Amino acid sequence: MDEVTEKCGGLTAKQRDTAYAMVRGQMPLEDVMKKFGITETEFTGWVMDGRFTEYAASLARGYAEAEAAYVWKILQGLVQNGGVSAIRLYFDLVGKKPPANGEMRAGTADLTELRERIFREPEGGTA
Repeated sequence: MDEVTEKCGGLTAKQRDTAYAMVRGQMPLEDVMKKFGITETEFTGWVMDGRFTEYAASLARGYAEAEAAYVWKILQGLVQNGGVSAIRLYFDLVGKKPPANGEMRAGTADLTELRERIFREPEGGTA
């Protein structure tokens, strides 16, 4: 057994390549099996063994973690642009609830009053 096979739980290169192709999701499972010449019986054996599915799951977790920062950055941009669905998703992800409608209206009223005070003509008219 070579070093790579040993590090990957004893999986063969064919199993590793198949797991990689599955995780990348660029083709349906049937096409992946055909590409690598895998029979249903052979694939079922890999799944039943558990090492193959653990390796594929490990790859998927790695890709998800690698993409998380990119996805988070996109979500932040959508939130900043006022995307309502993005804002709801943001609150769901951070585990907080958005302000209730009444609270938002009160907050908006406060902001409106503050804006009017700031932009009101100075006392005694214009200069």
